[in-house]
Amino acid sequence: MAEVKPAVAPPAEEYGEARKQRPIVIKSAHELAGTVRVANWLLRPYLEKNCSVLMYGDLGTFKSFLALLWALTLALLGHQVVYLSAEGKGLGRRIKGWAIDRFGEEWESRLKSLPFFAIEQPLNLSAAAVVESLVEHIGEGAIQPAAIFVDTISKNSNGMVERSTEDATEYLNLTDSELRARFECCIVMVHHTGHSAKDRARGPYALMANTDANFRVERSDPDAMVLTVTAGRMKDSESPPPFSLAARVVKTGDLDEDGNPITTLVLDSSEVVAAKPKRPSGRAQKSILSALERRRREGEGAQVWTIDEVRDIAKDMEIAKSSARDAIRALIESGFLKQTVGGLALGYQP
Repeated sequence: MAEVKPAVAPPAEEYGEARKQRPIVIKSAHELAGTVRVANWLLRPYLEKNCSVLMYGDLGTFKSFLALLWALTLALLGHQVVYLSAEGKGLGRRIKGWAIDRFGEEWESRLKSLPFFAIEQPLNLSAAAVVESLVEHIGEGAIQPAAIFVDTISKNSNGMVERSTEDATEYLNLTDSELRARFECCIVMVHHTGHSAKDRARGPYALMANTDANFRVERSDPDAMVLTVTAGRMKDSESPPPFSLAARVVKTGDLDEDGNPITTLVLDSSEVVAAKPKRPSGRAQKSILSALERRRREGEGAQVWTIDEVRDIAKDMEIAKSSARDAIRALIESGFLKQTVGGLALGYQP
C-alpha cells in the first residue's frame, strides 16, 4: 500500500507563486443544455463527487469525528482518501478505536487494506508552493484521491483566510484549481463557527458562498453526546434532512503511562423509527432483514452496513445478485432500512 510522505514546501523559486491558467472553454446554449448536471455521489446523500464542501461547527461539536467517519467510510467503499490532520496527534487513536469497534479481532487486517492516507502536520495551503508539494507527494504515492479532507482550514492555511474576503477567495481558488480540479475529487474542509455567530462559518461569507455544499454541526446540549448535522445548499441535488449522531466511548486496547485504558469516541446513528412497519412479503427481503436483525440483537460488529456488506450477506444466503439488489431497494423504500452516514442501518428498533 502506498505511503503518503510529509509534504514540505520546496524552494519558492522552483515553482513560484504563478499558476498555469486552465484553458478557457466557451459553450453555446445548446451545448450547455445537452450537458445538464445530475448528482454524482461519493457518499449518498451527503458528499458529491468533484465538489468542494465546508463542514463547520463550534468547539466540542465532534465535527472532526464526523469528518473522519466520512473519510473512513469512503475508504471502506474502496475510494482512495487523503486526510490532512493538523489538530494534534490523536488521529491514530481515533482510527484504531473505530476499527476495533467495527471489525473486532479483524481490525488490523482490515486496516492494512484500507486506502486511507494521512498527513499529521499543518500545511500552509495558502501558499502555491506548499500545495504543489502536496500534489507531488500524492503523486509519488501513486494515490488518485476521490476525496481530500482538510482538518482544519485555520491550521492548514496562513491564518489570513478568516480575516478577509480576498484571502478566503484566494485560498478556495488555489485548493479548487490545484487539488479538486486536478484530481477531480471532493474536498471537505473542516472549519469553526464565528465567535459570536454560531450559525455560520467563521470569517468571510465567501467561505460558504464559494463552496459547493456546506454542513453545520451542532451540539445543542453540552451534557449529551449527540451532534446534529444540518445541510445547507448542495451542488446538484436537494439538501438532505438534518440527522443526528451519538458519540460513544470505546477502548483502544492500549494503556497510558499510568496504566489506565486509552479511549476515544465513535459515532453511531441516534435516529430510529418508533413504529415497526409491516413485515415484507418477498423471500429475499425477509431473509436479508432477518439476518441484519440478528446481527443487531447479538451486537455483531457495527450496526451500520455498506451496500456491499449487505450484498455479501445476501450472497452468503445464496440470494441472486439481481434479487438482492431489488430487495435492498425495496427495504429502503419501505422504511426497514435507512440511509445514514456509513451506509445502511435498520430503520426501527427490532
